[in-house]
Amino acid sequence: MNGPQTTLRQGWGQPPGPRPRIRPPRSSLERFCVGVTVVGLLALLAVTAWWWPQLPATIPIHFGVNGQPNGYGSKAWILFLPVLLLAMTIAFTALARYPWIFNYPVVITPENAEQNYRRGRTLLEVVNAVVAALFAVIQWQTVRLAAGAAHDLGPAFSPLAIILFVILFPLALIALIAWWVSRSR
Repeated sequence: MNGPQTTLRQGWGQPPGPRPRIRPPRSSLERFCVGVTVVGLLALLAVTAWWWPQLPATIPIHFGVNGQPNGYGSKAWILFLPVLLLAMTIAFTALARYPWIFNYPVVITPENAEQNYRRGRTLLEVVNAVVAALFAVIQWQTVRLAAGAAHDLGPAFSPLAIILFVILFPLALIALIAWWVSRSR
């Protein structure tokens, strides 16, 4: 080739030039996911603050597939999930303000920009909400284990549940994205 490619092949890619810079209003699903994220973050912080004085100096920080602790560390490790979720939520919130910089599987035009920007934002919000809920449950079980109120992570973290979550959640997201793409054409 003698220069940069400026034609699209089979509808994929973005033509040269800026995308429309619009910020569609949040959908009810996005608002719900933001609420779940906020509740998850507050629960994570509350659980950590409540259990902190009761925790021993060494706590479980890693678990095997059977839910039993197989790695231990300092009590300060209990702050890892709240800090990680807070950083992730701040990053996702900032990123959601600029949906035109996302990578989309369709060409973004002025006609379809609002719909696709909302979908991209929704995907971010859903992932953040699921991670917030998951982190809150993990933190709850971890501090209960560390304080001696539980003996393993529980049935929510059994190998079957983890496999289902690791397989079904991504498959559901892929199916949702494929459905959105098919409706965008």
